[in-house]
Amino acid sequence: MIYDDKFIQYLKDSLGEPVRVKTKNIICRCPWCEFGQKKDHYHLYISTEYPIFHCFHSDCQVSGTIKKLFKKIEGKDISEKYVDIEKVKEYAKERVRVQENETIIKNMILPPINENEFKLKVCI
Repeated sequence: MIYDDKFIQYLKDSLGEPVRVKTKNIICRCPWCEFGQKKDHYHLYISTEYPIFHCFHSDCQVSGTIKKLFKKIEGKDISEKYVDIEKVKEYAKERVRVQENETIIKNMILPPINENEFKLKVCI
């Protein structure tokens, strides 16, 4: 995870409970659309690998960098306090390495087309 251990507590103090930490995301209350509401689940997903977030609430859909989130909560950017830039770079390098080593082979098999039924679909 690219965030300092105190980041989870910061989210709990700033946005309220519950704050759930999953493998790839931290899920919490969205300060744009869910602030002050009591629900069983919330829609703001913060990536644990990159300093980005997205609200999956149908009326909201706000997304951006973690700096934008801090500006909304604090009124200023305090991301350097909680984001480990070296870990962000490490995740980015690993992602590039994986993409370079992946070879995707797609074999497309097209079924025969009955030319009498699909005259506009036949390749000339």
